[in-house]
Amino acid sequence: MNRLSKPSILTQENILVLLVPAILYFSLVHLFGMFWCILFLSAYGCFVSIYSTRKSIVAFFFALFGLIEWMVSLHLPQSLLDAFPQFSYMTGALQIAVIMLVFSFLRFPLPMLLAEATYEHLKALHRQFPDEYIRMWQKISAMWILCFLGKALVFYLSLHASHEQIQLMSILLGWPLYCMLILVSIIALNVKVLSFYRESLMSENNRSHANGHFF
Repeated sequence: MNRLSKPSILTQENILVLLVPAILYFSLVHLFGMFWCILFLSAYGCFVSIYSTRKSIVAFFFALFGLIEWMVSLHLPQSLLDAFPQFSYMTGALQIAVIMLVFSFLRFPLPMLLAEATYEHLKALHRQFPDEYIRMWQKISAMWILCFLGKALVFYLSLHASHEQIQLMSILLGWPLYCMLILVSIIALNVKVLSFYRESLMSENNRSHANGHFF
């Protein structure tokens, strides 16, 4: 129990929290466009929130992401995005950073929600150590936000770079960055989870000694 147990991917909660919003987002954008995708995901998030606020967060994330994407497309002409593809990468990184910041401010750090949907036992730690648990995830979320802000800054400073350089940067700052963030988050999470379990065991031992002393 002192390490993260085997993740459970195909659970009912994972389907509601992760798979359905993602599938709806990508399918609705291609079928009906961004505007109707935003409306449908918002309605889906409101419907799911009747049963659980936490299960609706990812749906609202995709809806907010789509809303920002739609607003950017209204103000940035496609010709500019074609001529300077770094604008697209920059705005995408800024979108994720801003949305993660909003949810962190609401005390729903997105990495925490995704981890809890995969590792069920983390919810018990949330109930047992609410303040310390949230602070841990706020720090992890802050790391992600700073990385995405840094990614946006790198593309902003590369306005005069060639298309080949931009493509190379997009690859290096794509899945390798995500893998690094996930790896660092898992390491930090394991270290903190171990400290939570040690603290829990110490408190149980103290209660046992107290009971033995008084009785």
